[in-house]
Amino acid sequence: MENMNTNIQPLTIAYLTCRKEPKIEWFFYSLNRELKGNWNNINIIIVDYWIQFDDDNERKQQLKNIYNHFISDEKVIHISPKPAPLQGKYKISKEDYFCASNARNTAFIYCKTDYITCIDDLTVIKEGWLEVVRWGQLNNYIVCGSYAKVKKINVDENGNYTFDKTSLESGLDSRFNHVSINNNFSTKVSGSWLYGCSFALPLSLALAVDGFDEACNGIGAEDYDFGIRLNRITTEIYYSKQMFSYEDEDLHFTKDNTKFIRNSKLLTENTTMKSKIGIMSDHALLQNVLNSNSSQPYIPSNLNSIRNLIQNNTFNISEYIKDFQNLKDWVDGTLYSDM
Repeated sequence: MENMNTNIQPLTIAYLTCRKEPKIEWFFYSLNRELKGNWNNINIIIVDYWIQFDDDNERKQQLKNIYNHFISDEKVIHISPKPAPLQGKYKISKEDYFCASNARNTAFIYCKTDYITCIDDLTVIKEGWLEVVRWGQLNNYIVCGSYAKVKKINVDENGNYTFDKTSLESGLDSRFNHVSINNNFSTKVSGSWLYGCSFALPLSLALAVDGFDEACNGIGAEDYDFGIRLNRITTEIYYSKQMFSYEDEDLHFTKDNTKFIRNSKLLTENTTMKSKIGIMSDHALLQNVLNSNSSQPYIPSNLNSIRNLIQNNTFNISEYIKDFQNLKDWVDGTLYSDM
């Protein structure tokens, strides 16, 4: 494979979960298969919604019992998503919304390496996934891959997996069949291809565009928007069919995993906050944003400032929460403080 070598720099892998039963062992078994048991230069961040309610440390111990088979405590950060007005312990809204942006941004805030890759819960990675990530890291590229939501996944301790093959076609990510790569390792794409949660990139780029837009409280928009803003500062975005993962569909909507309102209403020009104007939900509109000669390539950053506060141990949650009081809920325009 072009430009591949074994002297790779330290890599952070962020596993993001909002589920009581995240099946994190599937990911660790399959990653261990890819690493061939060598976890040198690997750091893990587990961004876990449930740990914020873990007063007796039961949740923390549950996941620790799994990852300690592979990696030591000092190379793992197990943290809750940073406070968000729509989700979790510090929410101001009446309901608990599904929020992906703040969890992904939390990984960017706590990452200690120059390169990071993120992956969703209920996931097992296919053979070759890590090779693409390493290739992207070596060349300082953004890379992304496909996924399939399938049924009846089973993964053994060696990372071998099975699933219901009849569910593959209906659950296959549409990008997979939209490009023919033949024998090439990857193909260059636009930022609008960056959706789902199987991507890797230099941390500096994630921070430069201030990560994902946390005004999104539904499904979608935040990942396309993130990719398009990245595209404004770099064109080195690649898609590879080899960077592939399977996500379990059976556990996706079980009782314990459907606590959140998953609102599919996305950002529009009429409902977004003034500071977020230009973030649109329709793919065609997003493409227009990408093609426009905008003088404002990305939202001014605050993730760097939060990283500095955490590094200096001066991050104050109560002060951070006060900032939410002036935000409007873009779903219906209601002030959080009035909800």
